[in-house]
Amino acid sequence: MESSAGGYDAAQGAGRGPLSILVVVLSRVVGRGGRETVISRVLAQLLRQGDRAALALLDHAEDSSWEAGLPSLVRVAGIDPDGALKRQLGATVRFVRNAIRDFRPDAVLVTEPVGSFVARLASLGTGHRPLVLSWCHIDVRLLRHKWAMRMCDGHLAISNGIAMQLRKRWPQPVAVIYNPFDSDGDVQQCSRPVKGDDVRLLFIGRLHEQKRVDRILVALSRVTCTNWQLQVIGDGPERAALESLASRLNLTSRIEWAGWAQQPWIQVRSASLLLFTSMIEGFSVLMVEALARGVPMAAMDCDFGPREVIQEGRNGWLLPDGDSDSLAHLIDDICAGKVPLPSVEEVVATSERFRATEVVSDLCRAVRDMCSQKRPLGPLP
Repeated sequence: MESSAGGYDAAQGAGRGPLSILVVVLSRVVGRGGRETVISRVLAQLLRQGDRAALALLDHAEDSSWEAGLPSLVRVAGIDPDGALKRQLGATVRFVRNAIRDFRPDAVLVTEPVGSFVARLASLGTGHRPLVLSWCHIDVRLLRHKWAMRMCDGHLAISNGIAMQLRKRWPQPVAVIYNPFDSDGDVQQCSRPVKGDDVRLLFIGRLHEQKRVDRILVALSRVTCTNWQLQVIGDGPERAALESLASRLNLTSRIEWAGWAQQPWIQVRSASLLLFTSMIEGFSVLMVEALARGVPMAAMDCDFGPREVIQEGRNGWLLPDGDSDSLAHLIDDICAGKVPLPSVEEVVATSERFRATEVVSDLCRAVRDMCSQKRPLGPLP
């Protein structure tokens, strides 16, 4: 129960027995993004290992198939996320309060900074004060309502780079919890093209300006070898412009635009190299999915993620940010046989620390540690 000093009761059971984790999402959910994938994997792994997990959404995901694959305990308020804070703050707080009262979580993980304010306000009058942790999935510089971050008990950072940002701005404890790949059962490895076949290049993701797929096309226009094919799995607002660019660069015959797929790896027939050219990321779950399938990657060194995943020559290559020439040279050398691809087994070995079992174990350890610290917070503003 929250005291007059603003402390918390450290949630009975947080130091022993199963944990109870409530994830609160106060923004619009598409159902196709990396954040949704990570949330579903973490919740599923918590349940598999005997903990309790629940999810609170303001509104249904645009892609309803995402919700269908989630644990059964999902609450949906039916509130427009765009008006939740301005026009429906009271209804939003009541919704989260009911979730806290009924579920009595040890920790509430909020995916937007303002969620920490709502969660603290919602816990008043419930007789229960859970730990409130931010679990933001984007660069801190892009966050809205940063003022609310000081009301968290701690932060879960999806990369070391984001952890450094958080430590510079706020005094609460920070734990690095990487985005996981699903380790429920064996992950099907991707085949490699046989000797003599074209090198199979791969891009998976939303065709959005943040992903900078144009960098890939420019690089390919500078590759002198012709024994390559590119498969693009994804869709988005940039697709028409990218297809037009590919046509102008005379690349159309060697590119397959496969469109969006709910399970993109099923669409991959074979893969030599994943291309990752985003200008900014939190920590792309796609990278660790590729490693788990034995697919090495060529990644531009954006903030954040690639430099924490790439082990040069062992599971891929880290290139200067925005350097299409370096990417072109690497692809040329691979196509010409001058640079060998790392073995599937070696690539897979570098993915083990990103298994859902390992990541969720780290998350639970962080929650228990932060509960044990019992760090008092100031009063609500």
